[in-house]
Parts: sequence; C-alpha cells; structure tokens
Amino acid sequence: YVAWIRKVDSGAGGNGRIIEKGTGNTAASATSSILFFTDNLNTTNCISLNFPFSTQRGFWRSGTNSVNNGFWVHVAVTYSCANTANNPIFYINGISGSTTELLTPTGARKDDSGWTMTIGNNETLTADSNGKMAYIQAYNRILSPNEVLQLRRYPGSKLDGCVLNHPFFNSQSPAIDYSGFNNYGTVLGPSDGGRDQPPVNGFGPVGVF
Repeated sequence: YVAWIRKVDSGAGGNGRIIEKGTGNTAASATSSILFFTDNLNTTNCISLNFPFSTQRGFWRSGTNSVNNGFWVHVAVTYSCANTANNPIFYINGISGSTTELLTPTGARKDDSGWTMTIGNNETLTADSNGKMAYIQAYNRILSPNEVLQLRRYPGSKLDGCVLNHPFFNSQSPAIDYSGFNNYGTVLGPSDGGRDQPPVNGFGPVGVF
C-alpha cells in the first residue's frame, strides 16, 4: 500500500484508516480485515498494519512520531504473507524505518479475495481518518526501496503489479482507477479543489477524508 496523507489527528478512535480491506472490525480485534491505518494507540503518531491469519493475526507498527500531524507525509508498507516469520517494512517519505511487532501471526493467511476495500474509513464508516489523502495505490507484489522512493516523487509511475491507483483528483464518483483493473469506488468525501497538494513532481487536486 502507498499513499500521501496529511492528518489533523489519528482519526476516529485513534486509529483512522488509510486503507481497510475486510469487514469493518476494530483495530483491537481485526480478525477479518487487512488494516493500514494511522495509529495513536500503540504509540504516538505511527502507522500500523494488521493482517489476518487463521489462528492469530499479525500486527505491527512503525516508529514513534514517525507520522506527525499537519504535514503531507508519503507512507508505504510492503509485506509478504507467505511466511509468518516475515515482518512488514514501513516507509516514511520514501525511507524505510523501524518496525515493531505487536502480535506474531500464526496459522494460514485468510482469503481476502471477496472482501470490500475502503479508503479513508472502514466498511461500517466508523473509523474515518481526519485530514487529506492523495495518490492511493495498492500492489500485488513487494515494492523495492527504489520503487517506493520513485512513487513518492512520481505517483502512479510504477504500474507493474499495481491493482489500485486512485489519485483523487476531484470528488468525481465513482473514483477512477488508473491501474487498469477497474476497481472504481464511491466517493463520500469532498475535494478541496487542488488548493492543498502533496509535494510531488506532478500535482493534482486531493480529496478530504
């Protein structure tokens, strides 16, 4: 997952979603959801990843104060669920940082093929993030450090393995998916008309979430 975010705070309940794929569980008991979210519960101002497995889910966070309020920050996480010993890598502004494991996954990974993906909230609309977001992308492969850095500078420039690409240029609904996989979605939040944009080499209006 890759995104530009500018958060006011860590959102509803201190764990506002960047991306959720699943059934709208809370972050404290997300046994049937993949969660990538801003987190002010497990430490101050971090991002976290939850990934469901059959016996126990995996749960990890980035470093303390790695994603502060009021600034555009490029965030990314890469993770291979092929082995429960694997840990995700969190990237902040294109640079990999520390990862703390909070729960060690056990069992087999759960099949998420039929789960709904929600951006900026959960499926039940009770975990909204408070701020702005732009250039949301999802991949079916592991991005290299150089690729993450490239996506920070040039969002949408890596399409190999990209299965979701929503720039959120405006509040048009359904939102256009530029990955080619036609993962269009209903937009619920407004656009600011491009008045506040992340610092990339190729600007476009961003949405409010």
